[in-house]
Amino acid sequence: MKKLKSVIYIPGLLLLLSAFPVFGQQTNAVVNDLEWKFYQSRKTSNDLVKAYSWDSRTDVTREGKVVDILIEQFSYASDGKLQRKIINDQEAKLPSSFLIHEIAEEMKTKMISFMDNLRIFLEEYALTDQQKGSLFFSKAKIGSPDPEGQILVCGEDVIIKGDKLSWWIDAHNYTISKVSISTIFEGDQIEFTATYKYIIPGLNYLAFAEILVPPKNIMVQLHCYDYMKAD
Repeated sequence: MKKLKSVIYIPGLLLLLSAFPVFGQQTNAVVNDLEWKFYQSRKTSNDLVKAYSWDSRTDVTREGKVVDILIEQFSYASDGKLQRKIINDQEAKLPSSFLIHEIAEEMKTKMISFMDNLRIFLEEYALTDQQKGSLFFSKAKIGSPDPEGQILVCGEDVIIKGDKLSWWIDAHNYTISKVSISTIFEGDQIEFTATYKYIIPGLNYLAFAEILVPPKNIMVQLHCYDYMKAD
């Protein structure tokens, strides 16, 4: 699919907390501190990523069949704009019959439009708008660090009524390590999960994401890899 973009790219998203309150017991000061450190860490990562290039692979599967494999390379230009280069786009062949081919083309166009719009919608859950982020933190349930130092921050009704957003934040560096989203888009249930990796001195990036659209039998898997710092 020549127009299919990487479904989602979210830039990397916080000193171990010696005593972090359990669910329902967090104070405003503690929540504000976690939020501040989280967004400071995100800012650091967003600044650092501009010195890197990386590759991504997007696999789109429908009804158990791979319909597109897209491999891309990303980097930032000197003006700070993200550059995207398609390395390979392996699109499934359409049926040869003229009428069936036309129907398949129409379905493909609708699917591309749906996935592009879904990508834009899911990016809202990154909460790059700090006002929305503050509202999320203020209403979220926040747990104590687990044995691996992961703090679970989860909330509901974040972007639309009935949705659920969970962030696992590393208590050592305040970056996101895992995300889970359950939401509705254009009437369809959407399940999104992602894992992140951390590179010293502060780059946090999306390593793997999976989007499931059960009503349409669609699954999208995105891998980001080979992060290389420019000389």
